[in-house]
Amino acid sequence: MGGIKITRPNFHIIEGTNVNEQQLYTQFKHYYINHTDTSVPQIIKKLNITRGQQRSFVKRIKEEEGVKRKGGGRTSIIVKVTEEEQ
Repeated sequence: MGGIKITRPNFHIIEGTNVNEQQLYTQFKHYYINHTDTSVPQIIKKLNITRGQQRSFVKRIKEEEGVKRKGGGRTSIIVKVTEEEQ
C-alpha cells in the first residue's frame, strides 16, 4: 500500500547554561541571600525568570552555599541546610 506515512515531529528541548543564565543565577543568588525582605515571586518577576529556573537556582544555592530561605514573603530568613534537605 502506497499510503501516506505520518510521522511525529522530532525536536529536543535544550536547557543549557549560557553566559546569560550564569548572570541571572548570580543576580538571583544575590537577591535570594541578601534581600530577604524581597519575596521569591518578586525576584522572579524582577529578573524575568521562569519557575523552573528559580527552582534550579535555589537547588544550586543549597548545594553550593548550604543555605536556604525559611519563612515567607517579607519575613524570610537564611538558615543552614541539613544533610537530608540537600
